[in-house]
Amino acid sequence: MDEPVYINLGTSNFYFQPTWSPDSKKLFYNDSHLNLFFVDIDSKKITKVDDDYLGSHTGRSYNYFESSWSPDSKWIAYVKTLKSGVNAVHMYNIDTKQSQQVTDGMSEVQRPIFTRDGKYLIFNASTDVGLTNSGLHMTAYDRRSQYSTYAFILSSDSPSIFKNESDEETIKTEESKEQKEEDKKDKKGSKKDSDKDKKAEESKDQNKPIKVDFNNINNRIIALSIPNGSYGFDGSVENMLIYVREGNIYAYDLKKLEEKLIVEKTRGFSISHDGKQMLYRNAQGYFIVAAGQKPAGDTGKLKLDDIKLRVEPEEEWKQIFNEVWAMQKDFFYVENMHGADWNAVKAKYEKFLPYVNHRSDLSYLLNEMLGELVVGHSYIYPGDEPSAPSVSAGVLGADYVIENNRYKIKRIYNRMDWHPNFKAPLAEPGLGVKEGMYILAVNGKELTADTDIYSLFDFTVDKQIGLKVNDKPTMAGAKEITVKPISFGNEVALRRQFWVENNRKKVDSLSNGQIAYVYMPNTGREGYTSFNRYYFSQMDKKALLLDERNNGGGSVADYVIDLLSRELISGWGIRDGKSFTTPGNGIFGPKAMIINENAGSGGDMMPYMFRFKGLGKLVGRTTMGILVGISGYPQLLDGGMVTSPNFGIFDLDGNYIIENEGVAPDVFVEQMPKDLLQGKDPQLERTVQILLEEMKTYPYKEVKKPADPVRVN
Repeated sequence: MDEPVYINLGTSNFYFQPTWSPDSKKLFYNDSHLNLFFVDIDSKKITKVDDDYLGSHTGRSYNYFESSWSPDSKWIAYVKTLKSGVNAVHMYNIDTKQSQQVTDGMSEVQRPIFTRDGKYLIFNASTDVGLTNSGLHMTAYDRRSQYSTYAFILSSDSPSIFKNESDEETIKTEESKEQKEEDKKDKKGSKKDSDKDKKAEESKDQNKPIKVDFNNINNRIIALSIPNGSYGFDGSVENMLIYVREGNIYAYDLKKLEEKLIVEKTRGFSISHDGKQMLYRNAQGYFIVAAGQKPAGDTGKLKLDDIKLRVEPEEEWKQIFNEVWAMQKDFFYVENMHGADWNAVKAKYEKFLPYVNHRSDLSYLLNEMLGELVVGHSYIYPGDEPSAPSVSAGVLGADYVIENNRYKIKRIYNRMDWHPNFKAPLAEPGLGVKEGMYILAVNGKELTADTDIYSLFDFTVDKQIGLKVNDKPTMAGAKEITVKPISFGNEVALRRQFWVENNRKKVDSLSNGQIAYVYMPNTGREGYTSFNRYYFSQMDKKALLLDERNNGGGSVADYVIDLLSRELISGWGIRDGKSFTTPGNGIFGPKAMIINENAGSGGDMMPYMFRFKGLGKLVGRTTMGILVGISGYPQLLDGGMVTSPNFGIFDLDGNYIIENEGVAPDVFVEQMPKDLLQGKDPQLERTVQILLEEMKTYPYKEVKKPADPVRVN
């Protein structure tokens, strides 16, 4: 075996997706600081292709240039962000070291790839990306961009993929019998020579320079008849494009302009350099099959069952420690590491490595080291760490008290009819279980006060079990029912929803039906759903109380703030029915938000925006103060992961804000345990009082339909 060749790639600690050129003489790759390079293997010379400093990439652990080689190894196609924030396809020439923009920047583009014959550059583009170009913001929710597939004809001399053919019939002349026999002999004799020359010819075609010019570019970009939603294009197969749509692999014939399904329900594919074979993966494993053809059954399945990997934990832990340290150095959102001497920090903690004897020891050591950065969102996810199997105990969504040596149901938590994921085992229709009844037996085993009720529910989540219940603490007259216990996590959701509904009813009662109560558990999908559910169903209210206590964060809730910032502009009169308004939906009155010390991340940002827009008072306690965000990072050697907070918020005056400070309330209200045990909620009650006072002087705009106009003289 040849000795490995080492090439110094630069000063960055992380580089991604090195890709061989077709002539096997060069590699392109990118670093974690938005630079694209290629290296000549023989000379070891590194050349910078381009950078993407105008791109706002929060995750930098992949090839965000989406670059690809031309068949002749002379061109690199890639995407780059323009000043507008939209990206464009570019082509870089290896010889001239010049780059040319191909698309006009009026559409978002994805992954340009060359066809095998070097005549076309294929890419996806969308003109309706709009608000979806930022993955951080809630306004991107439920907006699916449509990407279509296009081909750039690389040379003015190349024909379009769509050829105009004559509809006149071609008249074929009959060959003589003798001529046919002669042709057969010629073919037979030359077959061996043809087979020998075939590989050499293919190699020659690969090295043949492709023709490229950039005259009249826009008129040479054409749309292909490939359905929207197709992605992951590969042009390595002769006269074909291979790609994925809805989890299936398809092939598009560039001559027939037809699509065919190759493999269903896959998890990705890769085409060999020569375009002959395809590796794909599905739930059953990995397969190697002929590229561009539909495989039969389990053809080409790889046998991976007996693969064993020897692991040296001490060596792994040392490598992981060094990589985690380097990851913070490369990915942390500010270069000064919050003032920490990062080299000194490494020296401080690496001396403990010889004493690490378990993966959990390593996680503890990493936690201590990362704590030196004094930042939120700094997490450790353990990798190859032994653990004992967990026992999943089912629960019934109820509170119990012990009476008469039996378990008596004190409260049953109801499911919400509008929430399809909520299940309440004892509240299902037809069971007839009521609060105050006793649970006397579980799956035939009698239940008394000396038995922990939860010990009878091991391994019962989503499984049918039998209960004996009665409104008396005796077996006489008890009835048998069948229920399906839920997980503890689902019961927590039931209990929280019970709390939310109680708050809504309380606000409604305290305000005499005038104030809407909306709770947001986070600023992710769950919070978005909850806001839409409660806000738009209470538009008849005169004021809004938005509760974000214990908000777990997620996205930036600009969607919520935008809606709450709307002002009435006009009304619309109709002959029958109620007049409506522009904007069409909203609560146009005083607003206030309850915050607390357990709301963080997106739960920090939402009250900051609420105050910035002047929407109303913040009531409660200062929020958590963790607003340096996290995105994608390289996986660790043993499958674990750490975060390196990599985008921090600053205000319009150029000051970093909120991190380690939080957002303070306008009106400070503490929740004392005594009040909570008595069923009181001082923060909510005070907020209702504030809104009721503001309603007295709020300049409401009356939407009153005017008298019929007379417009005929």
